[in-house]
Amino acid sequence: MTNNVDNRKGYIFSREEDGYCLLLYSGLDSVLTLPENYNGESYRIGECAFFANKKIASVVIPNGVAAIGAHAFTSCTALRSITLGTGITEISDCAFDNCTGIIEVVNNSPLDIRLGSEDNGLIAYHAKDIRSGESRLTEHEGFLFYPSNTEYGIVGYTGTLRHLTLPDAFCGEPYPILPRAFSCHEFLRGVTLGNGVTEIGESAFADCLLLEEVRLGNNTSTIGSRAFETCMSLERVILPESLRVIGSNAFSGCTCLTDIYYTGDEERFAGLEIGDGNHFLLSATIHYNYSEQ
Repeated sequence: MTNNVDNRKGYIFSREEDGYCLLLYSGLDSVLTLPENYNGESYRIGECAFFANKKIASVVIPNGVAAIGAHAFTSCTALRSITLGTGITEISDCAFDNCTGIIEVVNNSPLDIRLGSEDNGLIAYHAKDIRSGESRLTEHEGFLFYPSNTEYGIVGYTGTLRHLTLPDAFCGEPYPILPRAFSCHEFLRGVTLGNGVTEIGESAFADCLLLEEVRLGNNTSTIGSRAFETCMSLERVILPESLRVIGSNAFSGCTCLTDIYYTGDEERFAGLEIGDGNHFLLSATIHYNYSEQ
């Protein structure tokens, strides 16, 4: 039986027979550190508490949280980093189901969490890294960066702008857009990539259903497979002469794509390595030697 519902700073708690429960988060923040306790006591995260929240990018669960309920974070597709405190002893089934964008799990709990495992609510099923300590996710001008191999790559965005201009550099260095970085972004309409963007990862902008225009920077060499898959509103793309590879299905499902503006000549475009499944790209009108000057 649930009673005494209390809403504090977007966190909706209740007192139940077995203790306090975080029922729901109604706030708008993208980077969250949950309350350490509630009324001085530990609590659990209830079933579906953050279900299908498309904005949350990073969550720190402190030591005062004891358990995570079923489907608590299911379909949080923007979630990139999750930090578990020392008090977590149970993660229920499917707590992180369909969290396809998770990159790191920072595990300070006693739970045995392994990459690719379906245990512990699928928390590490899609993850690329597990460690203890603190997150390596870094925020810069609303963009999230994460170390990949020897460089940082962009993995997400925490703001609300509909037209984005990505930085020309991060810490003075060029960088890639890592896989699924902006996938399923609900409001994105236009993207301009800075000249520091070296490549666009797999499914980086997939399922951005309102995206209409993309402008690549002058140093991008690779568009990964399915990078813009099912961007059904995409009409206009500007491609640089620096481009070398367009992966398979990079523009699959882009049914409104009508114009490609290429800064090189027709011969150079013909030399691009273009993977299968890019019918809509090749059917568009291609404008060669494009310049905005």
